[in-house]
Amino acid sequence: MTDIIMMLLAFLILMGVVCFYNAVINANMGEGMLLSASTIMLVLAVSSTVFGTFWYGMWGICGIALLGAVGFLICLIRKENKKEQFTGWIVIGSLLLLYLFWLVIYHNDFIQHIDEFHEWAAAVKYMLIHDKMPTGGDFIGGGGQYGFASSVFLLYFQKFTGYSEQNMYVASTLLTFIGLLLPFSNYEKKDGKKVWIYIGILYIALYSLYVYGTKSLYVDMPTAAWAGGLAGWWMNRDQEKKKCNVLILLAGMVTLHFMKQSQGLLMAVFVLLFVLSYSWMIEKKRIYKHRFCSVFA
Repeated sequence: MTDIIMMLLAFLILMGVVCFYNAVINANMGEGMLLSASTIMLVLAVSSTVFGTFWYGMWGICGIALLGAVGFLICLIRKENKKEQFTGWIVIGSLLLLYLFWLVIYHNDFIQHIDEFHEWAAAVKYMLIHDKMPTGGDFIGGGGQYGFASSVFLLYFQKFTGYSEQNMYVASTLLTFIGLLLPFSNYEKKDGKKVWIYIGILYIALYSLYVYGTKSLYVDMPTAAWAGGLAGWWMNRDQEKKKCNVLILLAGMVTLHFMKQSQGLLMAVFVLLFVLSYSWMIEKKRIYKHRFCSVFA
């Protein structure tokens, strides 16, 4: 029970960082989740690199979360943008329900495949015990750059619970679904059913791909999910929030690069090419079509 409470506490702090971005740059909740995950990875990595410990990073994350919680309370008191707030919470509510579901189905579950330990768990366990990033031959498989960002995200949750393989499954699945649900950030209440149908189809697809169902610690799935999620989000984005959109796109692509060595960079390039092609061809053609129609209307 204590383990579950600590995992929920970790999720609430994650939500505090989401609220920070919601208050500061007016990002919606789904976009805030992507920025929140990226921030956790960045702050912990910088703490280890600069100070040689993750201790300052954890306090930094809690500080950002506290500022976010205060900002969100101010928004609630002002009672502004109620519709936007409710819309944003559809994605967050879906993630929270899924998170609780994963805490149940992964209970007392342990790593069953050597590649999972090689790519994720070994790095996470090393960072938790030694309080620093792995380098060179610190563990079997070489340096810590492979799956670096994903492992740091898992480490954040391990700091609350201690080394737990079942909680690594929960955190890695959460990281995957942050990307998968990003395109639905601007959906409204009436579209909530579509989101859950989409989630159901995803689970069926994931189960058909993996012997373990949705239970995977591989870096491949979060990387692909974030790449596809960024592309889908770009099509559904609020085009009036130009500066915010640029920040989200850059944060997503940089995080992609560090999620998986070389392949992550390739995914980031694919996302950039999609964004450019969509902006230059699809949106431009749509504008010309509207202009053409207006002439003959």
